[in-house]
Amino acid sequence: MYYDQRSNRSTAKVSFYVVGRPEDIQNTDVLQIEPAIEGLGKESMKPEEVYFRLYSYSHGATFKYKSNPKLSIFVDGNMVLTAVCKPSFAEIDPRGGVTEEYFSSPLSYDQFAKLVTGNLSMSFGATEFRIEGENLAALKDLMSIVSPSH
Repeated sequence: MYYDQRSNRSTAKVSFYVVGRPEDIQNTDVLQIEPAIEGLGKESMKPEEVYFRLYSYSHGATFKYKSNPKLSIFVDGNMVLTAVCKPSFAEIDPRGGVTEEYFSSPLSYDQFAKLVTGNLSMSFGATEFRIEGENLAALKDLMSIVSPSH
């Protein structure tokens, strides 16, 4: 958890890969998600909003998500949220490879808490994936370090 004393705001975040693995990046496209919870206070912050950072590295010479940076979130097959993510960084390496970074619109903490109540799946652009196992456990751990009751 990071605390900014000037603004009296904290950010708690976790990141994990939903497509590919970092050790395979030379041969495989990867997509990493980093959910972050922000709110007032220090150790027992009052969570206000949650956003997702999506980082992609893909092989080739064209942007994979630039024309369709839409994030859709499903719980038990029901759409909970769909929104267009804002680009933060995009670059094509002349030696090959494309790096892109996007940020979602914020969700309320209550909306985020509902994500771990069932089978969680997402799509970003044309890429679909499930959040399960260690990744789902990481989301639950992230939620456990903030206290919505304060």
